[in-house]
Amino acid sequence: MKPIFSLLILAPLLTSCAVMSEKECRHADWESIGYVDGTNGETLAQLSERADACTEHGIAVNRDDYFVGRSNGLDRFCTYESGLRFGENGNDYLGLCIDRNEEAFMQGYEIGSTTHHLRSAVLQLSSRIDAIDYRLERLNEKRYATIDSCSEDKKPTRKEKKDRESKRHGDEKSHHKQKHCRKIAKYTDRQRAEFSEQSLALYSERSSLRSEYDIALEKLAAHKASY
Repeated sequence: MKPIFSLLILAPLLTSCAVMSEKECRHADWESIGYVDGTNGETLAQLSERADACTEHGIAVNRDDYFVGRSNGLDRFCTYESGLRFGENGNDYLGLCIDRNEEAFMQGYEIGSTTHHLRSAVLQLSSRIDAIDYRLERLNEKRYATIDSCSEDKKPTRKEKKDRESKRHGDEKSHHKQKHCRKIAKYTDRQRAEFSEQSLALYSERSSLRSEYDIALEKLAAHKASY
């Protein structure tokens, strides 16, 4: 067996993708590749992908060397510590440690998997709270915005009013604008009431989520303190 240090140097090059180039296939150290795959808990599907890629380049996989390395890698993978990390990362266990210290691996895996689920629940609740905060911010901006653009108009003087009244046909544009402003004022009052109702509903939902979030944090902290 090759020294562990020399095998682990290959890990960053092999874990990102099973597809291999012609150069990688031609110069592959299949025992080292198998060791890395075993250490990472990869299934034999990883070997199939590597074999398919190399076959396209007319190069065969040295399966004997690969399985020697993979077996040694699985011995390193099937431990309590590895199971803990594997579970914390949210990976599914596919029975790779049968007859290989599976009991210890599963003890770590079950703890790590619970940690992953609790942490995911905390993150999900936090994300939902952030989304409500964003909606409340946008809603408050709308609520306090000056919707009635007519309120910014300068009030006409008495002389200007008199001049308008004396016009023969009247100012049709002004008439329509005044009518529009009255509609806007009614709409503004109704919309502000709707904004208040929506805000109350969002604050209520946020309060409920915050309670769930605090409980989820307590569960996560208690779980982590238990191991």
